[in-house]
Amino acid sequence: MPIIVNMDFNKYNCFYINGSSHCEGGGLEESDLRGIGVHALYKKLYNVSWKNREEVNFGYRLSKLINVKCINESKSGAGVQRIVRMTYDFIEKNWKTKNKFFIILDKPDPSRCDVFLNKTNDYYIVNSENDGGIYKLAGATRDYFNPKILEKDLEYKDIFLNWYENHFNFEANLKNDEYALAGLYSFCKFNNIKIFLMQKNWLHLTTTFDKEDIIKFSNTRESDDIYNYCLRNKLTITDELKGELTDYEDLHPGYFGHIEYAKELAKYLTNTHQTKLI
Repeated sequence: MPIIVNMDFNKYNCFYINGSSHCEGGGLEESDLRGIGVHALYKKLYNVSWKNREEVNFGYRLSKLINVKCINESKSGAGVQRIVRMTYDFIEKNWKTKNKFFIILDKPDPSRCDVFLNKTNDYYIVNSENDGGIYKLAGATRDYFNPKILEKDLEYKDIFLNWYENHFNFEANLKNDEYALAGLYSFCKFNNIKIFLMQKNWLHLTTTFDKEDIIKFSNTRESDDIYNYCLRNKLTITDELKGELTDYEDLHPGYFGHIEYAKELAKYLTNTHQTKLI
C-alpha cells in the first residue's frame, strides 16, 4: 500500500529552475538592458521598483516563501534543448547531493533551438518566426539583451541562416524536444531526483509522466505553467499596466504575476505528495 509523505523543504539545499523568458522575468529587464522599459509605469501605478529580473521572477519569490535557495538558469528565447542540456549539467555537477535539490522545468514551444558554433566555442539561442505557416529564422544569439554580444553574433548570421534552412523543421523539433525532456524526466525518476514539469501539453510519450509531477493548481486543468496562469488571471505585464503600455503588447508574466504564481506554487509544493510503495 502507498505511504503518503508531504514534501519537506528542510531536506533541500536548493531548487533548480530552467525555462524561457517567462521563468527568467522577461519584459521586466533592468533599465540598462532595455532602456526605461516598464519600470517607470510600475513606479507610477504601484510605487514599486526593482534592480533586475533576478529579484522579481517567481523563482526568487518562491525561494523567499519556502526558505530554499533558488538557482535559475532560464534565458529569454531559450528552448527545450537548452533546458535539457543545462539541467543535465547541473545534475552532473551536483551529483553527490542529488537528494538535496529539486527541479522545476518549463517547456517552451518547439520554434527554438540550441545550436553550438565552433567559431566561438559556444551555444546559441536560435529562434523562429511563423510567417503564414512558414517558419523562418528570427535570430541567433547568445544573449538578446547584451548589445556587445548581439553585435558580435551578427557576424555569423549567414552561418545560422544556412543551418536553419537546411536543418530546422518544426514538427521534427517538437518530437525531438519531447523525447529529450521525457528522457531527462525518466533519468531523474530513476535516480530519485525530485522533478516537476510545468506543462502537460504533450503529443508524444503522453503516459510517461506521473500526474503528481505536473504542476497543477486546479482540478479543472491539466497543468499550470506561469505563462498560462498569468493569461488566465490577467496578470501579464499588459494587464497590470492597465492601458499605460501603448507602444506594444507584452504578455509576459507581470511583476505581480510572478508574486502570485510563486504563492500558488508554494502551496502546490507544500501539498504535493511523494508516494512510496511498500
